[in-house]
Amino acid sequence: MILALVNNIKTSLVKIAVVIAVLAGLFLVHNWQVNQAIDKAVATQKAEYNKLNQSLQSKSLVFECSIKDDVTSITKEKDAKIKDITRKYNAAIDSLRQYSASTSAASNPTSDSSNPESTKGINAEGLFERHAEVSLGIAKNAEELKQHLNACYQQYDSVKDQLDNYRK
Repeated sequence: MILALVNNIKTSLVKIAVVIAVLAGLFLVHNWQVNQAIDKAVATQKAEYNKLNQSLQSKSLVFECSIKDDVTSITKEKDAKIKDITRKYNAAIDSLRQYSASTSAASNPTSDSSNPESTKGINAEGLFERHAEVSLGIAKNAEELKQHLNACYQQYDSVKDQLDNYRK
C-alpha cells in the first residue's frame, strides 16, 4: 500500500513535471513568436521612417536649391544695377571734370599769378568741383544702398514665399 502510494506520488510528480515542462516550452515559444513579431514591426517602421526621411531630404534639397537659385539671380540683378550705377557715376565725374576744365579755360584765359587757386574747381553755377564730386559720391552710395536694400527685401520675400509653400 505504501509502495503503491509512493508510486502514485512519483507518477503524479512526473505528470506535474511534464506539465510544467510543456508550459515552459509553450511560454518560450510564445516569447519567441512575440519577439519575431516585434522585430518585424520594428523593421517595417524603420523602412517607413527611412523612406519618409529620404522623401523629406529630397524635398528639402529641391527647396534649398530653389532658394539658392532665387537668391543668386536676385544678387546678379543687384550687382548689374550697381555696376550700372558705378558706370553712370564715373561718366558724371568725367563729364564734371571735362566741363570744369573747359569752363576754367574759357573763363580764365590768362592766369592770375598772385592766386593760382582762386578759380580752380569752380564751375559755371558756382559749385566747387570737389563738392560736386562729393555730392555725386553720396548719391552713388545712396543708390547702391537702395539696391542692396531692395535685393534684401526681394530675397526675404522669395525665401518666405518658398518656405510657406514648403510647409504646406
